[in-house]
Amino acid sequence: MKEPAKISDELLLDYIDGNLSHTDRLIIEEACKHSPWKERLKELSLLNSSLLSLHETWSEPDEAFNVGIMKNIYAYDMAPKISRKYIILLSALLFTCIIGCISLPSLPASYINQLPTIQYYINQLNISALQNSLSINIQFVIEGSLFVCALLSLILIDRIILKPFFLKRKTDSMH
Repeated sequence: MKEPAKISDELLLDYIDGNLSHTDRLIIEEACKHSPWKERLKELSLLNSSLLSLHETWSEPDEAFNVGIMKNIYAYDMAPKISRKYIILLSALLFTCIIGCISLPSLPASYINQLPTIQYYINQLNISALQNSLSINIQFVIEGSLFVCALLSLILIDRIILKPFFLKRKTDSMH
């Protein structure tokens, strides 16, 4: 005696879509000839055709809808992308500031190491023959340049990292 085929709605939908092999199709057709699956196959066929007709009418949205969505997207100012050259410049400035701050305490020690050489040349000079010259405090110049580097790096941090971050937060909170 032949065992009845196990048929499910998924198998019937695959039959309607044409996704079954030839032998499976023959089994479904044979089972639907003499059983209540024939009614179920008709119901699923009607459902499939109505869903296909709905899909065809609603598959693409109206162009005005697309234009409206894109206008809303472009209405917000996007945060600019961080440029690689600015990040390298910021890193170089911060590195310079760190190295300068680390080496600043050793500056007086370098003066002491040069003292015998300077003393030799001072003894050789005729000080009365020299014109009045401008003396420069080298430590003040180094501290000033470190301050300028630190100030520039703070400005770059503000422009490169903080401004885009807060612009992004602002646009995210508007949505």
